[in-house]
This record gives sequence, structure tokens and C-alpha cells, in this order.
Amino acid sequence: MPFMLPDPATTTRLLEIHQYLPFGLTPNGDGTANIIQHGGGFNTALKVPSNVLLYSIGCPSCEVPSELEDFLEVKLRETYGAIPVFLPKDVRPTFEKFCNSTIWSIFHTLPEHVAYRRDDWTAYVQANRMYAKAVAAEVCDGDMLWIHGLALMLLPEMIRAEINGRVKDVKIAFIMHTPFPSIDVLRILPVHTEVLQALLQSDFLSFHAADYVKNFLDCCSRALCLDTTPNSVQFHEQTVNVASCPYGIDLDRCKDFLRTPTGQQKLSAMTRTWRGLKVMISIDELQNTNGVLEKLYAFEALLEDHKEWIGKVILVQILITPKGSLEGGPNEGEINAVIGEIMGRYSTMDYSPIKVFGTFRFRDDFAALLAASDVYVDSSFREATSEAALHYIMTQHTNHGVLLLSQFAAPAQTMRGVYLVNPYDTLHLADTMYESLMVDAAQRRENWTQMERYVAKYSREAWVQSMLGALKKSSSRNPETRRISAESACVA
Repeated sequence: MPFMLPDPATTTRLLEIHQYLPFGLTPNGDGTANIIQHGGGFNTALKVPSNVLLYSIGCPSCEVPSELEDFLEVKLRETYGAIPVFLPKDVRPTFEKFCNSTIWSIFHTLPEHVAYRRDDWTAYVQANRMYAKAVAAEVCDGDMLWIHGLALMLLPEMIRAEINGRVKDVKIAFIMHTPFPSIDVLRILPVHTEVLQALLQSDFLSFHAADYVKNFLDCCSRALCLDTTPNSVQFHEQTVNVASCPYGIDLDRCKDFLRTPTGQQKLSAMTRTWRGLKVMISIDELQNTNGVLEKLYAFEALLEDHKEWIGKVILVQILITPKGSLEGGPNEGEINAVIGEIMGRYSTMDYSPIKVFGTFRFRDDFAALLAASDVYVDSSFREATSEAALHYIMTQHTNHGVLLLSQFAAPAQTMRGVYLVNPYDTLHLADTMYESLMVDAAQRRENWTQMERYVAKYSREAWVQSMLGALKKSSSRNPETRRISAESACVA
């Protein structure tokens, strides 16, 4: 049953659909459970205008015993305004595997890791249909829907089919939080035309960089023979708007914590621990798109070529294990082996060149770690958001740290004040690491001012306003859902 219906003259309902809700649970053994809310990532609550009612739909972050599903649904609805989608145990693992391996690899231009299986695609379709049914049961006239991420690319079309005209004036935006590949790479996916057509049932599609928009438009033109403009696609007499909308961060989140007594204590403790050292920091998920090994090799080359920095610079590497796994990526064993070699060569009784941390709670250590560092190193091969790097900038109001940003990260297309690096070129990355250590205070401040200006311009709050405005401007859609037949899809 839908949540309370607002007065459409003064209030709008916004339903956000994610693959995962940021909630898990710990069963109590009596038919109840303690609900655990996770922070960070795209599921962090958005700040929306007061005339917008925000609700979330998605799968709980952990598997839920069937006997606790009713309990969890009631609690999430009443307490958090969230609607859980419970995927069957025979569907969820295959669905997640298809998302984390096949689709992720294609959209990050890693075709060597693609292993397409029809059964995996079937599970993807089944899971998307379950999300669509959950949304259709909640949606009401005039609602706005924001669908997030490559796991849910079939939803725009499936939701249109489910509501089938019985709900009017529903606006759908799809937000792609990953890169979008070129047509030559997308065609590796046998069902790429089905995916494109499903996405085009949206009213508005948002990407994080202009290059991704260009790739998407080119795919629509060459795979479906559709007419396009630089910011739209013509699909069955419907204009589907497309734009680059960088997905920023909550500007106050790091700054506010660092102003608290706890934040100041954390920062002071870390500053004392690393007194006399230059601190480089990186935060990476264990995926083969993040260039962790290449960064370690570059840091080793820095110490080898500039021995005067041995004992004076350290690399703090935070490694986060992502939900699901990407086949063929570097594992912790490989990374630990390289770290062990570097530690063996350069460690002394009172100096360890590399410090490794696992996942940590944001408000405890994240902001303080970033604020206490002098250089942030982004070595990603493909990255659409670079959220950790953006958080780093907003913790550097005093230190004015240096940002080494991969030229393949989306912000690299427009951000100024950064030092662009090619993670495939280990020696160039090592040279840029050295250069970052030598930047004087005046230049650091000038660079930081330019970076801070970018983060403020493309903040999370600005993104929300941009998305709301773009969706409201979208033209009304013909409720009929239509597809291009396989025979009529062009081959260019």
C-alpha cells in the first residue's frame, strides 16, 4: 500500500530505487531483529527540498530469513520510509554475479573479464521484474522515480509495463553511476539492444561525465538507428533527455565532523602519529578498475629513485571489500605480496613505508584520516564519481593537500588544480608522486582553491536540484510501451 499521498498542488513524492537499501539485521531469535543502518555510498540519505517527500525502494543489504520479512518490511516502512524487495535465494546470487562480473566488466571496458551466460541474464530479468512490481505497488499519480545503477537498467521499461497507464504523469529518471562504454564494447553484451530500449523508457538519463553521454548517444544511433541530438534521443515520438550531471558529495559531512571535539581529537592523534612524515593516502575497493597494484609499484619506484624520501613519506592504503566480487581482479593475496616486498626492502626499526587499513566507520576515522594526509592518490582505470577524492578536498581547508587524479576518472574532464596521472604509466605516476611532495605552500593553496570550487559547484545538493529540475521539464510521455524489433534494429 502506498505511503501517505501528498497534496499534489504543494508536495511531490520522490521514490528512489537502489539495488540495495543500506539496512541489514541481526535476528533476536524471537521473530524480531535489530536493524542495522549502514552509512556511505549512494544510499546515503539525500537532502531534498521541504516540498518533496522521499522514499526508498531496494533489496536489504543482507539475506533476510523468510520468517523475518514481514517484520523488516513493517519496521523499514514505519521508521525509515523504505520498502524492501526480497529476492528469492535461487535468484539473488546469480543476479549479483551478473551485475558484478558481466555488466560491470563491460561498462568499465574490461571485455577480457566478460563471461555471458543466458541463465545469468534470466536471473537479471527476474530480479528487475521483482523490483518493478514493488515500485508499481507504491507509485501514484504525479510521482517522480529515480532509478540508480547498472543493476536496474530494465526497470524503466518494466515499470511502464506494470503500471500500464493506470497511473498518470509518472516521471522516470535513470542515474548511471558507472562509465558508459563505446558501441564496440557494448556490443559484447548479446542483449545490448534490449538494455538500450529499456533505458529509453526513462524521461531523463543522467551520467557523470560528458564522454559517457556521447557514448550512450552513439550507441542509440548505431545500435538502434535512432535520431539523436547532443542532449536527447528521439524514441517512438518521445524525446528522451540525456545530460551529464556530476554526482557530488555532501559538503558539510566531513567539515562538520572535524569541527566536533571527537573529530578534533581524532585528527590531533593522527597528526601526532605521523609527525615528521609526508602522508599519501588512497581509498580503493578491491576491484580491477582501481589500479591498486600499479599504485604500489609506483610508490616503490618513488622510494627507489628518490632514496632521500625513505623514512620521510608513507602510503596509507585503505582497502574495502565490495559487495560481490569481480572475477579476474587483484585479490588481497597479490596486493599483500607486493606490500610485503616493499616493506621488506625499505622498512626499518622505526619506519614502515606502507600502512594498510580495512573498512572503517565514516564518522570515526574517515574524515580525520583524509585531513591528516598531504597527498591523495587516485589511480583508477575507470571511475565515474571519485567520491573519496572529493571528500579529501573538503577536509583540506587548512593543509591544502595535493590531489593526484587519474585521467580516466570522470572529474578529470572538468576539475582544475589537480595533477593528472596515467595509472598505466607506472614511472610517470612515480614522478608525479615525487612532484606532489615538492609543491610549495602557495601553489598548494592555489590548487586547492580551484578544486574546492569544483566540489562546491557539483555538490550533492546541487545534483539533487539539477535532477529535480531536469525531470520536471521533461515532456509528458505516451503511456504505451513500445520496442524496436530485433529485425529492425540497425547494424552499423
